Amino acid sequence: SARLLGSFNDHNHAWLAATRAISTPTYEQTAANVDNTGPIIPPGSPSNPFPLPVTTSVIANPAIKSERITAYEAGYRTQIGSALSLDATVFRHNYRSLRGEAFVDVQCQPSGTSVFLDPTCLFTSSSVRNVIQFQNVLEGHSSGVEVAADWAPVNGARFTAAYSYLNLTVNSPRSDP
Repeated sequence: SARLLGSFNDHNHAWLAATRAISTPTYEQTAANVDNTGPIIPPGSPSNPFPLPVTTSVIANPAIKSERITAYEAGYRTQIGSALSLDATVFRHNYRSLRGEAFVDVQCQPSGTSVFLDPTCLFTSSSVRNVIQFQNVLEGHSSGVEVAADWAPVNGARFTAAYSYLNLTVNSPRSDP
C-alpha cells in the first residue's frame, strides 16, 4: 500500500492511495472433495431434466490461484469553521482471478461414468451427480464516490449525512471449458 497526504492548511487535506491485496484460497477449495453439498433435486422438477435424483459435489482444485485486487483512491477533506466538516472520496478497484463455481461434469452414480461419454449409464444408475469446482473464472472492477458531511452546531447535537455510489462489474474473461 502507498499513501500520500497533502495538507494545504489546518483545514484542508487531500490524499491519494494505491493498494494491492490478495485473498488466499481455502483448504476446502484446494484440497477437499465434498459430496452432497446441496439439497437433492428430485426427478421431474424444473431444475432436473433427468429421470433420476440429482446431487451436487465440489471437487478440489490444487491449481486455484489467489484472488487479487488493485485499488486506487483519492479524497479531500475540509473543515469549515469549528462545526462543519466535508469529505469526498473517489475510487477504482480492479479485481483479478476471482473464484467462482465452474461446471466440470455430470456423472452417473454410483459408477462415476460421465453422462457426456456414455448417456446410457442413466438407465442403470440410482442418481446423477453434478460436479463443480472453484476456479479463477471471474474478473471485474468497481468505481464510485463517497461524500459525507458532519455538523455539530452545539454541544450535545451532531448531524451526519453520507452518500455512496458504487458501480460494480463482474464478468468471465473466458468461456467455460
